[in-house]
Amino acid sequence: MQTGKSFFRNSRLRDSGSKMIFDDPILCAQFLRDYVDIPILKDIRPEDIEDVSERFVPLIGEERNADTVKRINLYGRTPVYLISLIEHKTEVDYNVSMQIFRYMVYIWEDYEKEMERAYNRGISRTKNFKYPPVLPIVYYEGREEWGASPQLKDRILCSESLQEYIPNYSYYLVKLQDYSNQILLDKKDEISLIMLINKIQSREDVDKLREIPAEAFDDIIEDTPERLLDMIAMIFRTLLIQLNIPEQETEEMVGKVKVRKMGELFANADFDDIRQGWQKVKDARKKAERYEKEAEKAQERAANYQREAESYQKEAESYQKEAETYQREAENYQREAAGYQKEAQNYHKELEEYRQKYKSEAIRNRKREMRYQEQFIAKEHAEGRTRQTVKEELQKVFMLSDQDAENRLKRYWKQNG
Repeated sequence: MQTGKSFFRNSRLRDSGSKMIFDDPILCAQFLRDYVDIPILKDIRPEDIEDVSERFVPLIGEERNADTVKRINLYGRTPVYLISLIEHKTEVDYNVSMQIFRYMVYIWEDYEKEMERAYNRGISRTKNFKYPPVLPIVYYEGREEWGASPQLKDRILCSESLQEYIPNYSYYLVKLQDYSNQILLDKKDEISLIMLINKIQSREDVDKLREIPAEAFDDIIEDTPERLLDMIAMIFRTLLIQLNIPEQETEEMVGKVKVRKMGELFANADFDDIRQGWQKVKDARKKAERYEKEAEKAQERAANYQREAESYQKEAESYQKEAETYQREAENYQREAAGYQKEAQNYHKELEEYRQKYKSEAIRNRKREMRYQEQFIAKEHAEGRTRQTVKEELQKVFMLSDQDAENRLKRYWKQNG
């Protein structure tokens, strides 16, 4: 039987922190006792928990490598097991019920193979063979309301009509934001302290932590094993790195945790750097959102121009086809009788009117495009862009050549001084 732990590489720091929490049997046992309201888990011990995530590496993959799979012996030596699957989410994933279901099937297949090897082949086909229960838990740290349904059937079409014939289950959702700082502190254990750190997602969260008496933190970590203390320090360092806190300040603050003076840290430390870090994150998000909106607008304009061009092209093709038809009819009429000549001339006149109409529309659209370009130049100029920057943006947005862009700028500055 495989034991051992492995920390899979993860591009998201918060999910990596969650995986560290659930990789540790002490923290995992505390979590199940404190935050999963299932009676059979209230007396669970760290030694009852075995990490078997390595068995499911092919299923987990890079994107979901913060997920863990535990095998728990609930009753000592008796062969009754609960397999607990815990997910770590910082954003709402509406397909999590289907992903967990894949885990469940994979777990049951693995268990079946294990029993076949341990006892005899064919045991899974006997009447008394049973598969272990799977408890799926979603641990959610985000502020956004978890709007995903916990039931698998809600991801399947026609589930109401065929509910007797399709699989269904519900996962157990633990939402970090449902627990106040005081509720977490009242638990007086390391997992709750880590969850308290993971709640920090804004400047206001930092200020609320500073309101907590220093001894409340120190009492929790007074007897914490060094291994868990290092883990708490690592998770706190991850938070500070996310906020772009300078390395020296980060190590000084993390050092407070390692010497069991965490209360002193929150009570006396200068958190201006953290506030500035949150402000930088906030400003970066606003800037990214602004660029995204500008890109969407530019893309929408480009799409509109493309649709107009396609429309004009279709009209031109239609006019061309009509012209060819009129020409053939005119030739036929001319051969048949001289009287049809006047009618042919009328067709030519009508064709000319269509051409003039198309030409007038093309001229108007050209003027409209130039007006849009002038408005774009005025907007960029008003925002303090340099002439070269405006020229480059003009080329990019309206797909102009270097010379055309230069001519537009000269025209604008000539008209507007």
